[in-house]
Amino acid sequence: MAHWLWNDVREVDWRRHLASAGKSAFEQAWAYGEAAVAIGGFRVDRGVAMHQDRAIAIVQAFTRRYAGLVQVTQLLRGPLWLSDEITAEDRATLLHAIKTRFTSERLRFLYWVPELDASAAQEMRTVRLHRVMTGYSSIWLDLAPTAEDLRRALDGSWRNMVTSAERNDLVVKTGHGGQDFERLLARDDEQRRRRRFRAVGSAFLRTTAAATKPRSDVLVTSAHQGSEMVAGALFFRHGQAATYYVGWTSESGRKAHAQNLLLWRGILELKQVGVRWIDLGGLDTARQPGIARFKLGLGGTPYTLAGSYL
Repeated sequence: MAHWLWNDVREVDWRRHLASAGKSAFEQAWAYGEAAVAIGGFRVDRGVAMHQDRAIAIVQAFTRRYAGLVQVTQLLRGPLWLSDEITAEDRATLLHAIKTRFTSERLRFLYWVPELDASAAQEMRTVRLHRVMTGYSSIWLDLAPTAEDLRRALDGSWRNMVTSAERNDLVVKTGHGGQDFERLLARDDEQRRRRRFRAVGSAFLRTTAAATKPRSDVLVTSAHQGSEMVAGALFFRHGQAATYYVGWTSESGRKAHAQNLLLWRGILELKQVGVRWIDLGGLDTARQPGIARFKLGLGGTPYTLAGSYL
């Protein structure tokens, strides 16, 4: 019978399990959990599901108390399944066990965004939670093809913008922190305030980056014209996957198609170090159609999760 072992896992083993998950979610990375504790004031619970002495799933959840009485747990994009051979019975058992752990007493609530696609919504109905929001959407980009084939798969206009940017006077730098990382966080904070985006701020990202091991799993690409940084992109690697988390471009950077070039260079860099998939960090065709078109131009595969549940 499959069962959870809670809060008895080392960071090195968590990273190994995360790599086994393949298309993993950044919200289930160890460093993300450390930042949730340090910045958000949450308690983190990490579970490893076992079946016959073999790990078959992992899950990371964040809990906080309000007014000393109400306990709310957030479970974002988990659990992650480590095998395609898990039976429906074991999956149901593990999902029920999660709900029981976090809602077994009065005034305990679970906000759950399961890492299940829309076709698997029936699994959450058996847990007897109610869907309160439609599913999160994003795009997976498979890096298995050659660099030449990945470039050919780009939308024609997107590919032309990369070619144009390569001919401009842009100097592209890559790094894992430092001055350009700090500049990008500051520009992103300003951008979010101006556009009224709801997203994690620079303190959370800085803390996540500091907790990321190895530090090379934080990738910053930046474009410069002379001494001025005109665009930046931030990626976090987690196992075999990475997430495109922040993109910022100045007006002169937009004219030079700098973000297209930075994302393309980031793809090549991540592919070179063994990343198999990139999650392009959200897809909202209704409220952000321009950003959605930009991401779709990379030729990846859109996906939609089952929804958010209470």
